[in-house]
Amino acid sequence: MSPHPTAPAVSIVTKVRNADPALFAATARSVAAQTFTDFEWVVVESPPHGNVAEVLAATGLPRVQHVQLPALDTLAAGRNAAVAASRGALVAILDADDECAPDRLQRQTGFLAAHPQVDVLGGALEVIDEAGHRLGYRSYPTEHETILRTMRRHNAIAQPAVMLRRTAFDAVGGYRDYGEGACEDYELWSRMLRAGHRFANLAEVVLRYRVHGAANKAQRLRATLRDTLAVKRDYWRGEFTFGDHLRALGERLLLHTPARWVTRGFLRTTLRQTPLEGRR
Repeated sequence: MSPHPTAPAVSIVTKVRNADPALFAATARSVAAQTFTDFEWVVVESPPHGNVAEVLAATGLPRVQHVQLPALDTLAAGRNAAVAASRGALVAILDADDECAPDRLQRQTGFLAAHPQVDVLGGALEVIDEAGHRLGYRSYPTEHETILRTMRRHNAIAQPAVMLRRTAFDAVGGYRDYGEGACEDYELWSRMLRAGHRFANLAEVVLRYRVHGAANKAQRLRATLRDTLAVKRDYWRGEFTFGDHLRALGERLLLHTPARWVTRGFLRTTLRQTPLEGRR
């Protein structure tokens, strides 16, 4: 699986550690099924190393890079390593337990070609459980101005559904080791927005987002809440409304709530049971 000499239009980048073989195989099948084919897939794996190489070889994809890191790293550092090893002008982020919609790359490259002012593009999610059963749909604001207003309340961009321009990522220095390392995406998007980069979300579903107990944020829920509050303090507090202060207070109270209750409540309040118009 040596690099192809010609740089691809898109680099899919994935950070892996202790990948579940079945879930990662489903992720790999979704990459192999893309209707847009001018891409490479860069997978950076932290130890302990598992069967990632075998799964990647089974895809038959011509442009795959598998980088095995010699030591444990932070999630931010691993994601930066994946981007650094890639070559595409557009970078599509994908986690090792999620699945791309077949037309994800085609939709996102088409949108970015038609909207050169947009640097970061996300999309809607179909949320699934460990077995692949649909739990519901989650959509995000589509316009830059609405995304900007929403970010002071919550992260309005789903990281594993993002495609972004390498030049914009490099301009802000990529991911940072921030707080407890649980919200590297929220911090990066906030920093990019403050630097003047423009964002958008597709209304269509571009990713099947898997919720399961072994997922990083499920295991580190309280760290995620603390880092979320830190991002708001560092980037958005100066624009808080009374309602934003109340929301932050509620998030502090969630730190003392059983994690399974928080997860259930989040899913119940954020998911729709039917997709919005056009989200197929």
